Amino acid sequence: MWSRSESVRGLIPGQACSSSVKRRGPSERSCTSSDVHFEPISSAHAATAQVETPAATDATDAPSGDIVVLGFGRTRQVQTVSAIDIVAHPEPALAVRHLDYFGNHIGVYRIDQPHTRFDIEVRATVEVRFPDPPPAAETPPWETLCAALIGDGFPAPIEASEFIYESPLVPIIPELRAYGAESLKPGRPILEAAREITSRIKKDFEYHPGATDISTPLNEVFAGKAGVCQDFAHVMIAALRSHGLAAGYVSGYIRTVHSNDEAALRGADASHAWVAVWCGEGN
Repeated sequence: MWSRSESVRGLIPGQACSSSVKRRGPSERSCTSSDVHFEPISSAHAATAQVETPAATDATDAPSGDIVVLGFGRTRQVQTVSAIDIVAHPEPALAVRHLDYFGNHIGVYRIDQPHTRFDIEVRATVEVRFPDPPPAAETPPWETLCAALIGDGFPAPIEASEFIYESPLVPIIPELRAYGAESLKPGRPILEAAREITSRIKKDFEYHPGATDISTPLNEVFAGKAGVCQDFAHVMIAALRSHGLAAGYVSGYIRTVHSNDEAALRGADASHAWVAVWCGEGN
């Protein structure tokens, strides 16, 4: 079971409901996206993608041949996609869907006629039912999970074993291995240790927008002890992976619906990052 660690800023994720992509020019792209979720909900999920191209002098000069790729939620143990409807304008010459390696539904849309704008609207009904995490003290010792993830070269939890290796954004560095070791005491249950690392990051690091950007190396983040949620997530992932544990990066939105008398959560309605930690099969 994958257990999502609580945010290092103490935020509780909620429902997300929209995404958009807008192309401004040949190389400039901005996008926001949303994902599901943590609370048991049944909701309609609407997503709109807009692609705009520079104005042309006449229709024959307008660009053609655009390909847009969108990912849709997959049915899993914790969520069911019961309905999905896709409307595109102009109508694409090609519209196909397939499952990628991770089981995500991918849609590919090709427009081969001159156009200055392409719209795709996706409406889906997604039922989400995340169970409560297991009692932290009852999760397996972290060393047991390391042995299962390594196996004899043929690990049983194949999907989880793909999340134990370093990556370009999460290198394994000695300082973060030592940081993780402070919580990964011999025989300690994995979820207990993971939650303590989360609490330590919240205490040891300063939330400071602008202190880093997406290209800041992890060793600089750790040395400066400042950054934002994506930095803190990478710190925790590296601290766990350096000990052979499976941890992954989760991104999405915290969406809140609150009254005028209720203060919004810090970071609400903005992109956020979490950490998913594998706690063993059946937990």
